[in-house]
Amino acid sequence: MPRTLHLTIEAAGCSTVCAHCWAQGGPYKNMSIEDVAFVLEEGRAASVTAGADFAPCPMHELLARPDALEMLRLCAQHMSVSWKSQFEPLTTTGVALGARADWKELLAGVKSLGTSTLWLAFHGLEEVHDRLVGRKGAFKKSCVAVERARGGAAMRRERLCQ
Repeated sequence: MPRTLHLTIEAAGCSTVCAHCWAQGGPYKNMSIEDVAFVLEEGRAASVTAGADFAPCPMHELLARPDALEMLRLCAQHMSVSWKSQFEPLTTTGVALGARADWKELLAGVKSLGTSTLWLAFHGLEEVHDRLVGRKGAFKKSCVAVERARGGAAMRRERLCQ
């Protein structure tokens, strides 16, 4: 079995501050794309030297970055072929996707990288969810994200998001 260098990059803050988050996310400044590119280049070089696969993963709410697609493409460009499915599924709070004006382009770009699944978590209905993620309106934004990801199709089960 080949060795793998896993590199987790604190690339973005988070749209929420979830009570249960092990990573202690929150709205902090995004790492610059230039710094991320440098870290990825150095990580890839180290993995080649070590004869290891390279599996970089940007952390927190990547879709909240204005350059989220550029960031995903950059990570995909540097990762080993055996890890090309790294962004499947892509986890998100849904808040950024529910708020972005360029959501169609973002989803198309994410899909072009091989992602077919987004994972969102709901922690209860509106008030409970918003309280647990530390952001008022997060439930509604996440519901918008679900509908956008489904291509605008109405949710088939109970309409929890209305």
